[in-house]
Amino acid sequence: MQCGRTICALICALSASTVSAGNLLALTNPAQIAEERGIYLSGTAFLANDFAPIHEVRADLRDDYAPRDGRNLALVAARVESGFAWQGFRIGALYRQEWLGSAQRETLDLYRANRLLFDHEVGATTPIDYRLGGFAARGLQLGKAQRFSMDSGWAITLGVNGSLLQGQKLRQEQWSGNALATAAHSLSFSGNAMRVWASSGFDDITNTFVPAYRFGAPGGNGYSFDLGMHVEREDGAFIEWTVADAISRMHWTSIPQITYSGSGVYNGSFPEGKKWRINFDERLPVKQALLLSIPVRPVNVELADSVLRGNHFPTIGLRKEYSYGMSAQMDYDFRFRTVGIGLAYRAFHIGFRTDTIKLAQAHAYGLDMGIKFDF
Repeated sequence: MQCGRTICALICALSASTVSAGNLLALTNPAQIAEERGIYLSGTAFLANDFAPIHEVRADLRDDYAPRDGRNLALVAARVESGFAWQGFRIGALYRQEWLGSAQRETLDLYRANRLLFDHEVGATTPIDYRLGGFAARGLQLGKAQRFSMDSGWAITLGVNGSLLQGQKLRQEQWSGNALATAAHSLSFSGNAMRVWASSGFDDITNTFVPAYRFGAPGGNGYSFDLGMHVEREDGAFIEWTVADAISRMHWTSIPQITYSGSGVYNGSFPEGKKWRINFDERLPVKQALLLSIPVRPVNVELADSVLRGNHFPTIGLRKEYSYGMSAQMDYDFRFRTVGIGLAYRAFHIGFRTDTIKLAQAHAYGLDMGIKFDF
């Protein structure tokens, strides 16, 4: 089924994996730049799903297939940034990708059975509920942060970051309805389906014979504003809050769209549907991250949560500060059951997370790296 192929292709959307501990959505807090002075380069990414090892997702889900009951998620979040910061200002370039897919277990089971040529129970009806949304973009960003010290021993830093974005990729899909097994290897779908997709710079439409797709150069442009706050106490306790894409708009042009409604045999025709190109505006989904760090000597206990489209990704961890500008961090992610380990030494930091040391069986993994040269 096309919906199954897409959610599986989602996990393979990034060829390079680059995740900071406690932040599964690859977010950057604009308040962090208040006292930075230097050139920076950082990259972070996280790939995860609930139902199969990542290397199996693009295959047929034959091995180690273990979806959770109810809704299963597939997530990709990545960001690469480079630029310089000075006296609370930041200017630089960025590249970002984010994809979130969800499907009910019954939908995944049906997709897997279809791929492995298992016999369907003739006459059985399976509910279909699948959604995917995501994009990739590059752009320029400008940020400003200001620190305010208070007599009580507390300090608060506020930050804002604005980005001008050029869309590189787009995909939005929805399938809802029912699949009826009309024979051992034949399905009939009834319901509604919608798909829009594009890659900037070239038109990669496979249905080039369709007149509506013959001409057009898909693309997108827009902007986004992120907000950040950092409140800290003299003893090292702090709270950090990030609101990414708090205000945003992307304008997409000449985007191919397919819509279906009614019923029809799998890969056959539907009574009603359209294949055309559309222009549309969208607001990027707001993403939030909250981090609480509490000193419990000799370490800091850190509680964090990130939220995307109503999905929570909580973590708990420990951070230890050493002399000579060195620190170490470890945390546990409750959604995908990954363990993250991070090390920092002066201008360089690196972090890695996974749900198993056997990467061939990993359902989730990520990498976070960065370097900064002060002046």
